[in-house]
Amino acid sequence: MSMEEMIAGIRGSDSSLHFQCTQACRKLLSRERHPPIDDIIKAGVLPYLAKFLDYNDRFVWAFYCFFAWAQVRKLVAGVEPLRLVSNSSTELQFEAAWALTNVASGNSDQTRAVVREGAVAPFIRLLSSPHQNVAEQAVWAIGELTTGVLGFEFLQSEVFCC
Repeated sequence: MSMEEMIAGIRGSDSSLHFQCTQACRKLLSRERHPPIDDIIKAGVLPYLAKFLDYNDRFVWAFYCFFAWAQVRKLVAGVEPLRLVSNSSTELQFEAAWALTNVASGNSDQTRAVVREGAVAPFIRLLSSPHQNVAEQAVWAIGELTTGVLGFEFLQSEVFCC
């Protein structure tokens, strides 16, 4: 997959491509030597990756009201209820978190780009994810965001501001 296809897939409206392209982005950013962090930032995909961090929350909230009563009735009847959170959305969340963690592990300007694009609050919410791999990735990301001089800026971000 080319860089252009990956970026178009992340930025596009085809949700079936979001996971595949986000995973490709994460793999690209996981290269040991010279990951293209600045290219990814310049491509404007960080806001999309930050949006993917909240993917499950929006999915659950949107459908909870419609399915809650029916699911309770199924539980009472002994029928396994429909899962409100799909594995694919959790995997997208994990890949987006990992990609953003890799960006945050760069230099201070690259770390600031992750903060600037609004990823702090979603990462904090992910700490309580029921999926261990997602919660652990959030811990790694917050560690990267709070390391060094950015720790003070992190604490002043919109999450902790009055």
